[in-house]
Amino acid sequence: MRLVVYPPDSDPRDLLSADLFRFFVPCAVVLGLTGALALCAAGVPVGSAAAIVLAVLVPVGVFMGFRAAPVNRRAVSLWSCRSAFHVDRAALAAEQRAESLAHVLQSAAEDYRQGRSPHAVLQSEWQAAFDDITSGQARRG
Repeated sequence: MRLVVYPPDSDPRDLLSADLFRFFVPCAVVLGLTGALALCAAGVPVGSAAAIVLAVLVPVGVFMGFRAAPVNRRAVSLWSCRSAFHVDRAALAAEQRAESLAHVLQSAAEDYRQGRSPHAVLQSEWQAAFDDITSGQARRG
């Protein structure tokens, strides 16, 4: 499990860029394979089809990556990896902490979207989660 929290002071456009870039890679794989297959079905040689797909997708990916890089560099993350074969109490605690923070952030965002709380409450919860993860990384680092 991985929880990524972007800096609360981030520009909304930068957050959108980071979200779009996060979805770009899986979409590019699907679109690239589909496009290459379609080109091959239309009679384009495999090497040429691959070159065409790469010529379209790579520049888009590079552009999106540069747009998302500033906010991604400042993001903090909390992750946990557990095995069914070995009980790891520290990993379980990290997973529960990540789930708890995610729940708090989701609830605060939903309350803000529904008009049940002001933006300041969302901002406060977001900052608290960011600080919590940041301070945990500093203790381990």
